[in-house]
Amino acid sequence: MSRYLCNVCGTDLLRPVYKSQFVNSITSLCNVVKGTTAVYFCYDCTHLQTTEVDNIDNYYDKDYQLLVESEEEDQIYCIRDGEKVFRCDHQVVTLADLLNIPEGAKVLDYGCAKGTTLKKLVELRSDITPFLFDVSDMYLPFWDKFVDEQNWAIYSVDNRWTELMDVVTSFFSLEHVTSPKEMLDNIRTLLKDGGMLYCVVPDVMQNPADFVVLDHVNHFTRTSICRLLADSGFEVEDINTEDHASAMIVIARKAAENGSMDGVLVSDDQCLATSEKVSAIADYWVGLASRIQAFESTQPASAQISIYGAGFYGTYIASCLADQERIKFFLDRDPYRHGRKLFGKTIIDPALMPESIDTVFVGLNPAIARQNIEMITSWEGRKIEFFYL
Repeated sequence: MSRYLCNVCGTDLLRPVYKSQFVNSITSLCNVVKGTTAVYFCYDCTHLQTTEVDNIDNYYDKDYQLLVESEEEDQIYCIRDGEKVFRCDHQVVTLADLLNIPEGAKVLDYGCAKGTTLKKLVELRSDITPFLFDVSDMYLPFWDKFVDEQNWAIYSVDNRWTELMDVVTSFFSLEHVTSPKEMLDNIRTLLKDGGMLYCVVPDVMQNPADFVVLDHVNHFTRTSICRLLADSGFEVEDINTEDHASAMIVIARKAAENGSMDGVLVSDDQCLATSEKVSAIADYWVGLASRIQAFESTQPASAQISIYGAGFYGTYIASCLADQERIKFFLDRDPYRHGRKLFGKTIIDPALMPESIDTVFVGLNPAIARQNIEMITSWEGRKIEFFYL
């Protein structure tokens, strides 16, 4: 039997703390695929780890098509004062606020997909020279519009970039890789002495959906990402969990040698506290499918059912229903999703939900679900029964 090792500290991971109940799992792009999701907890560094998808290199090269329908396509980050705020807009504003990027800086977006955040940064700061790297060539038509060809690389980084970069950014990339230390070692090689890494990863403690996303191999805790960075030669300057919802923004400086382990080693009490939180998340997912199906069973045959949220939570709800044919629509405020289909059902703007719909499963992060539903003024006064996760 082959050993399964922690991606951060190399400790043997002996048994999963969670294993999905169904034969299907859900990816970060909300694709339903065959296979169970198994999550492990490392009792040495508190890292959480999911067994990787089959043929993972080909998956990211050919199958992982992130927002490729158009240059403008993005994801809604939040609704603020009644207005939609898109993710890349939020990311670039936050980056500019939190990091003092030097004049004339060379900035590389590592694992960049379309590179939209860096494109928007360059629009704000024309003095910056942009560089792009990803493990797929599908994004080249987007890169070609704002980056010189010699400033991008596919599959492996350009050796001419060694110690060239002032800043390397990584937006929601590190959680996908099976060798995060190798990725950080590569980034460190590209940075100048004292260069900065600005890395955003999901925060599983703020958003429990991250726990069961099949292609998120790594679910970082504050301790595990500090350990990883220290082992990779970085000094952590800040871990910010306030300025990007459900995420950790990690700012680290390239150190002269391996970073300090001060504050990284985990005490027994820290490990116990984290493991208890992990057990609570695992229990939540074990019981959630039964709750969804129990509510479904209480709905009369005449009920007109829709699901609010065409993202991960909405996809999960639909995958649990005993009778998916009862779904009339998916409802989502993201204009780039409108008109598309999920489980064969059309995604529409919530404001256009027919009067006949009387039952709504709310597929949103429980921390924000009720607040978001209350924002839909067009539903005021309607008799709708809601199911919240």
